[in-house]
Amino acid sequence: MLVAAALGSLAGARAPPWMAWLLGFRRSLVVSVTVSALSYLVVAAVPWWPLVALMPAATGAGVVLWNVCTVSLRQRPAPPGMLGRVTSGYRVAAWGTPPLGVPLGGALAKEAGPDATWAAAGLLLGCLPLLRRMASTPSEPAGKHAAAAKTDDRMEC
Repeated sequence: MLVAAALGSLAGARAPPWMAWLLGFRRSLVVSVTVSALSYLVVAAVPWWPLVALMPAATGAGVVLWNVCTVSLRQRPAPPGMLGRVTSGYRVAAWGTPPLGVPLGGALAKEAGPDATWAAAGLLLGCLPLLRRMASTPSEPAGKHAAAAKTDDRMEC
């Protein structure tokens, strides 16, 4: 399953530039969350081991799409002198919260039991309305190059 996740991530790494160009960032993020949620739903609904073993590939592809697009959305509006701080702040939040999420996920899995995959998919799908409030394109970069920046919705990641 780890190999499937890695292969899905590698295959998914080719998608973000054209997905963001074709769909825009917001829709690309919706696709990434939906793909991950659907992979959990497949595991819950069809617990046949060959299919379950392939679902981490779909999740891996969705996670890579999310990561590439969110990094682009975060870095574009950051002033060049602040980019390191913006990235560091994000990493503190991204890597500092798993110690809180792991016990919460364990408690959810304990309470939900075999239905934990349904709960995980529900949580992911429940986050989709939050993406509706997000801008589809990143803000203009700050600084003297702001006038030259692309503002088209179909930007590259």
